[in-house]
Amino acid sequence: MIVEIVRQTYIKGFYISTVLPKDTIGLYETMVFKTNSNNEVIDWTELYVNRFKTKEEAKINHNEVISIFEGENI
Repeated sequence: MIVEIVRQTYIKGFYISTVLPKDTIGLYETMVFKTNSNNEVIDWTELYVNRFKTKEEAKINHNEVISIFEGENI
């Protein structure tokens, strides 16, 4: 269950999700999943995951992850 959605981005075959899940005891979480050309997640196995104490740290990391996955040729 998600308590708060911080940011969600679809880019070049990836879904980047930064949220505050209920099950991480107050830690924000960024995950990346592979999508098809319709931006539908085709595999819920995370390609990247990281957790953060603050919403601000999570937002900064989300933007960094976008930069990383923009350059991917998968």
